[in-house]
Amino acid sequence: VNGRNIYGDAGNVQNVYDGLAQYGVISWPGHLSNFELDKCTTNAAMCCWPSDRQADDNNGNCATPYDSNCEDSDPSDNTNLCYVDFEKGVLSTGFAGTGNSVHNGDDGNNQYEAEGPIHCHGFAWANDESDFTSSYKANNLFYVSMYDHMSQRGYVRNIQGAPMCACTEQMPIVSRSDCTQVDVEEEFEIHYDGGQWSGKLAKVYIDFNACEGFDRRGNNDNNDLWAYMNRLYREGKITIDQLMEIGKVLVGDDPDMCSTSVNDFYSTKGMERGHNEDDSVWVKVAGVNSLKMDQPFGKASFDAVFAESPNQIALRRCVYCKNYHREIYYKRLTPITSEFNHYMHLLNGHYENEDYYVYGTDFELYSTYEDAVAGVNEWECENYQYGQFFPGNCRPDGGAEGNVGARMIPHAGRSDVAWYIEKSKDKSTGITDYPITTVGSTKIDGSVRSVDNVLHITASGHGIGTNGNNDAFNFYEEPMTGDLTMTVDLTHFDFVGNWAMAGLMIRESLEPGSKSVNLLMSGHYGLVMNGRGETNANYNSWHTNYANGPMFAATMKLVREGNTFKSYYLKEPAKEVGEATLVTAGEGTRCEPGYSFSKEDCLQAGLSVGGTLRSNGELPVGNWGHTPPGCFLYSPDGDYAIHWGTNSNAKNDGNFQPVCKSSTASSSAVGVSGASTTTCRLAIDDYLASFYYDGIDITKSVTGDHDRWDAVNTVTFTEVSNATMAIYAREGNCNWGGTCTCSGFVMECTSTDPASVYHGLSTSTAGWRSIGGNVAITDKAVLSGENAANDFDTSLCTSTSSFSLQGGSAETRKIWAAERYSNFVVFAINPDSQDTGEQWVYMSETTLAMSDNVYAGIAVTSARSDNLAEATFVNYEIEQNIYPSASPSLSLAPTMIVPSRDVGNYGLAGSSSMTGDGRYVLKGTGRDISYRDDGFHAMFENLENGNFSISTYVNSFDFVHGEAKAGVMSRFFLCNKSPNVFMGLTGTNGFQMIWRKCMDCNAEHSEVDSNVRYTQGWVKLEKLDDAYSGYWKHNEEDEWNLVDTVTVESSEPDLYTGLVVSSKKQDQLATAVFSDFSVEEASPSPTSSPVPTMTPPDLYLWPAGSTSECPEGASVPQDDCLEAALLLIENSDIFQPLTSANSQLNVNDWNFTPCGCFLWRGKKNKTYYID
Repeated sequence: VNGRNIYGDAGNVQNVYDGLAQYGVISWPGHLSNFELDKCTTNAAMCCWPSDRQADDNNGNCATPYDSNCEDSDPSDNTNLCYVDFEKGVLSTGFAGTGNSVHNGDDGNNQYEAEGPIHCHGFAWANDESDFTSSYKANNLFYVSMYDHMSQRGYVRNIQGAPMCACTEQMPIVSRSDCTQVDVEEEFEIHYDGGQWSGKLAKVYIDFNACEGFDRRGNNDNNDLWAYMNRLYREGKITIDQLMEIGKVLVGDDPDMCSTSVNDFYSTKGMERGHNEDDSVWVKVAGVNSLKMDQPFGKASFDAVFAESPNQIALRRCVYCKNYHREIYYKRLTPITSEFNHYMHLLNGHYENEDYYVYGTDFELYSTYEDAVAGVNEWECENYQYGQFFPGNCRPDGGAEGNVGARMIPHAGRSDVAWYIEKSKDKSTGITDYPITTVGSTKIDGSVRSVDNVLHITASGHGIGTNGNNDAFNFYEEPMTGDLTMTVDLTHFDFVGNWAMAGLMIRESLEPGSKSVNLLMSGHYGLVMNGRGETNANYNSWHTNYANGPMFAATMKLVREGNTFKSYYLKEPAKEVGEATLVTAGEGTRCEPGYSFSKEDCLQAGLSVGGTLRSNGELPVGNWGHTPPGCFLYSPDGDYAIHWGTNSNAKNDGNFQPVCKSSTASSSAVGVSGASTTTCRLAIDDYLASFYYDGIDITKSVTGDHDRWDAVNTVTFTEVSNATMAIYAREGNCNWGGTCTCSGFVMECTSTDPASVYHGLSTSTAGWRSIGGNVAITDKAVLSGENAANDFDTSLCTSTSSFSLQGGSAETRKIWAAERYSNFVVFAINPDSQDTGEQWVYMSETTLAMSDNVYAGIAVTSARSDNLAEATFVNYEIEQNIYPSASPSLSLAPTMIVPSRDVGNYGLAGSSSMTGDGRYVLKGTGRDISYRDDGFHAMFENLENGNFSISTYVNSFDFVHGEAKAGVMSRFFLCNKSPNVFMGLTGTNGFQMIWRKCMDCNAEHSEVDSNVRYTQGWVKLEKLDDAYSGYWKHNEEDEWNLVDTVTVESSEPDLYTGLVVSSKKQDQLATAVFSDFSVEEASPSPTSSPVPTMTPPDLYLWPAGSTSECPEGASVPQDDCLEAALLLIENSDIFQPLTSANSQLNVNDWNFTPCGCFLWRGKKNKTYYID
């Protein structure tokens, strides 16, 4: 070309390699724009090739014949191309415009249409021009570019928008690069002519070998350019700034680092990767990675929003999928019933359901929203693979393609995926998100939101009271004071564990081991009243209802009166659930679609067809595969125990009888509703006089010994609406006074209708009245509950002492009439009459000492840290005796997400948010903040490298390891080995100050009160020039306590400064809540300022620092040092609280201290030395 012989020039490559490249010095081509040394400040160069044009060399896939097998061949893939910034290579490419190209994923096999195979190879040299790595850098450039890769391997061409070879400042951003180093042998001739010495290079031999270096963890790592640069830095041949610069080009092998570097690049351009989410058209319900949703929807909230979709359309987006899988529109064709878990099938499962989830019958897929609405251009997915995550490995043309699906919770499969539901254009979707507090460790973020005035709370967590002294749940709370009455309707509970729980809680603090009292609906065991009486103690379970009360849904009430806590649930009126049919057991038998009972109706329906409860009162709920889905009786053991199966794809193995709503099925139907009977068992002091029901004396129907106070009596009667039950008793001699000493009785009732107001009625139920006197009570008006004026002057009293109802529940209270001289007594109740008010059923009570200032609200846990439970609530109210509030929690401002990032070596992604009251909530994993390798989550801001003070109050620290950390930090860079200074709390080692003085150095630390667990406290980090001081205190009004002062030098113009949290575990998040976060300009504080004494001549305690010494001529002589130091100690805020390590003056020739008289504080901050 232009008179040159390309074949001859290429042939010269071998000649140069055999000669000058190995035995001479090649000049650096600085005249080329690719290699101008004044722009090559990192001291590294690199080539990247996308093509192979030479066959039979065991490199790349070019083969013969060339015309057919080497047209567009690939090199050996050794890196992941992240992105190309066209402006970086403008000096060499000639491209005058701006722009970039981003390449998603590592696509070495051309599988996902990303960059394809790329091969990068480079070298580096020392700053000292006389160093052999610098002297022979041009030889290395020739070897890497011309000989080893073009001549020997046939690698050619540049990546579009970047030079093929150049200094790394101009090259694309990649994960890594191979590396060649030069190993040199030199011989010199030395001459002396009698008066002058001279020398010259006589011989040189250069050997080209794979680089030997150190990886980011300090391990040997060969043939890697970043590792070789790290070795040059460790040997003092390049600076930390140069190592940091190469780290911006070679970002590391971690698959997430390419994505992070792209996000960082976009942020410099004012862009953020993802999708424009039009919330006027779509409701986002779930998302992971760059599309992450901090508060994902659960099943109930998903169903509620989907029900409002005008065209029954949902959208799945995938950032890095192929074009035709980036947006998939799911259109529902058949109605959603309670028997089908729509949410699970779309977002989290890979199941087939022949009744509700069949492609072409129940749903269709489309590539555009317009096609989905119109029902045109449907995908050809007749071979939809139900065993794979959505979209069942289907393409628009009907072909199969793997690795396209994703599970949202817990996340698996494709990354950067989100789901959206179509909004109604005619109806405003009433969705409002609220802040939520996470107590303990939860792997998956939960949520709290109102959907059409129904409160939906989702949560993970290992449980409340089921894991010893460590709770984990989501808490919709607010601070409250004094006596409280809390009520709420739990309307639906999607649980995943037997001991999943949802309900009311009063808690002393937000620590996982705090004192608490709770009234919660459990997964299998009904309502539970439990709590913790002592901080960090195991839980107490004060009462478990099992199926003797509401299951899965309930109206509940929790009352605090001083240090007494009481629990109640509301007795609901009989519920019409329709007629139930017991289907004969048989293989594959199940209810017809649309005829299954809901979980909430299963108990009532099962009892109506002869079902029973297990002996422990449990109604088992499970995801069994061999039972029918929905409500069924377990028949093999003959106990006909009622169960409810959650697996809509399960197949009956023939041992279970489905309980179905009546249909055309040929089975006998049994009515659930209608007349029912009640049986009551009772014991009375001294004897039963009469038993009235609905004003009718039915004493003769009471069986048992009426004249025995310890005898169990039984009565059965047909229920009548609004009837009063009255038990008339006679005390043989009640002429003594006192509390709970006269007439009393205890009773428990059951009904054939589980929804009856009499079912579960006992003397523990609220609403009983007592009337007594010295003469027989015969007034029928009193028996019907209309003459309240004749009630006892003193209140009824209750206890479980002297319990005499054999076989009864030990939790049922005995009612006593304590009026003196009242030999006759009537106990009366009308459980469905307005006369006695709402029919709150008393459950249990407990007394424990708890602070007046508490957190009260709604708590939910899944009892499974890897999955979400969801509960829905309405009519949530809290009343307190100081500041009454109908529903104060709903008025809280929503949580605001604040910018933050994960730094260094971390596992699960972290997050940060700001609550309505201005608290910052940081969640993060991370290896640690220590040694030579940090990993944490941070809320940083760039702060000018000047004098400043940052401080905060750590409200709470939910740690998962004793060495977890939360506090404030100033950091030079965002890599894991950066110099930094940290001041904060640890899990179990009190307050710590930690610092790393140089890149990749071991961190050092000073601590206060090791082996002490502080989860609250104030911390401060103050910077004056290059001196950092760390402080702590317990209370706001306390004086700051100095931990240490250290010098960490930096020439960086800005520092990363802010709040950080590290869990010390890669798979578990730690959570820290901060308030009163402050960043201020600092001036020398009293603890670090020169402190004048009152005696002449003036003495000063000079601040500590690496360059700190007394001014010339101002040092105190050795003979005066001890006396002068003791004088200053009396006036020093730093040393006054300490004790002397010894009373003598230490004199030595230390090389790390100032010359002259100085004071030294011990590492443990307890003692001082005069030296």
